[in-house]
Amino acid sequence: MIKEVKDYAARFTYKPVQRAVAKRIRLNAIQKTKARLAVHHQTLDDYTEEELEIIIEDEERKIISQLKTTGLLAALSLLGISLFP
Repeated sequence: MIKEVKDYAARFTYKPVQRAVAKRIRLNAIQKTKARLAVHHQTLDDYTEEELEIIIEDEERKIISQLKTTGLLAALSLLGISLFP
């Protein structure tokens, strides 16, 4: 019985959803990187692949942090808890 439940659960993994979210975050980070470079009057050609990867990873971390904060505030508001009295 337990093996059947594990097999059933294994068929419905969240890998496709995780990949889709990671791809969306990556695309959003690339757009923000391009915007940040445009503000500083620079282009993607001014940087090496490694430097661009570092900049994009930084933007990804910012986006994920923002999503976590937003999710936490939404969960708290559903519970009726306010951080700002």
